[in-house]
Amino acid sequence: MSHDSPATALLVIDAQESFRQRPDEWAATANPGVIDNISQLVAYARRSGDAVVWVTHSEPGSGGVFDPANGFVRVVSDLDPQSDEIAVTKTTVNAFTSTD
Repeated sequence: MSHDSPATALLVIDAQESFRQRPDEWAATANPGVIDNISQLVAYARRSGDAVVWVTHSEPGSGGVFDPANGFVRVVSDLDPQSDEIAVTKTTVNAFTSTD
């Protein structure tokens, strides 16, 4: 790590439109304020000079909401990833053991 790289990072995992395409599951499992909470955390991390890393889940060729061909594998529209922030797409459930 270089001296000008942040020592701390906020990982925003699976805050993507795919999940909102499953309204029954989204309503049953999501905290209604989750997007607001994430937005506040991201704003704090940016103000603090921390890295913000956006991780989305993709299932290419599945034909479902996680198939990138259907257009939902993107960060929710209420959040605003910056062009200089890292974006990672994972293709397995675990972002830490099977994602580059």
